[in-house]
Amino acid sequence: MSEEVPSSESKNDNTSQDYDEEEWMKELQKVPLLMTEQPDEIDPETSPALAALQALKYENDEDPPEVKAVNYKDDGNFHFKRKRYHQAIAAYTEGIKQNCGDNDLNAQLYNNRGAAQSYLGNNRSALNDATEAKKLSPTYIKAFIRESDNKKLKELKLKAVKNQKVNARNHRKENLLSKKEETSIRNLMQALKEREVTLDGLKSYSDIETMSIKDVKALLTPPDPMGASAMVYLNEEMVIHWPILFIYPEHGQTDFIKSANENDRFMDHLIVMFDDNEAPPWDKENKYKLKNLEIYFEDKDSTQLHRIHLHQTLKEILTDKRFCVKHGIPSFILLVTGSAFKDHFLKK
Repeated sequence: MSEEVPSSESKNDNTSQDYDEEEWMKELQKVPLLMTEQPDEIDPETSPALAALQALKYENDEDPPEVKAVNYKDDGNFHFKRKRYHQAIAAYTEGIKQNCGDNDLNAQLYNNRGAAQSYLGNNRSALNDATEAKKLSPTYIKAFIRESDNKKLKELKLKAVKNQKVNARNHRKENLLSKKEETSIRNLMQALKEREVTLDGLKSYSDIETMSIKDVKALLTPPDPMGASAMVYLNEEMVIHWPILFIYPEHGQTDFIKSANENDRFMDHLIVMFDDNEAPPWDKENKYKLKNLEIYFEDKDSTQLHRIHLHQTLKEILTDKRFCVKHGIPSFILLVTGSAFKDHFLKK
């Protein structure tokens, strides 16, 4: 009995038809001894031979700790290059556990583990590893660089955390001040409403409910250079304090009082401002004496001027239906009794 043997010619023809170099290389890579590159993951169930070979790498008790440490370092470097930092850390840690007597090798293991820790954002661990590497090998320049870099990172992180805490504290303070300010302004507006003070730009106090604090403040804030520092306020005794502007049209001069109690009389301020023994520098004729002064306010609905008695209080005038507070600051006109300018000004 014989079996037909195909000719060499036909055999060669079949080989040329079935041969695929890429497929052959893939098959060869499945043979552990012929592998040119270690696979990323080794599954003992699907690749028992390769898993066994890898186990032999570490299970040889005759290998000195230095050899095992180098093997673990190589494995760590392999994982590190592929950005598998957790596996790299595990490998370097096993290498450190070998407690080999080669300080330079141990320094490399600590340094490399610190590098992997850095990539994971574990800056404190990275700094500790870099410090250990420097202790083991004082001339290991990489350890110095990494320790320096991680110290800087740690300092930056601590600074960032500190700034974050400061910003959070400032934000809380701002919110607290904002709430206090809002409460203060709401209380002030309620007091003005009760006194029926007329504010320029406010048609009705009921509009306050729909206005922002910023818009309400705009009604009450004097123009620069006085500004918010001279804004009207309500004190703890529920007394309103106002900024006041006195105008002297004859000389184009003004006087500004930053805070006047609403219960003050006009005389209380003028007696201080106009001393009989010392005239203002612009009063060349020395006419502006308390006994000669007349004070007026302008009607909110016309150009008519209304005279104020010096014994009247600021509150009495501000609650007058004819008076209007413009730009957050009550303004008053001062003239001299019997002067030609006063007569001309009132007629005009």
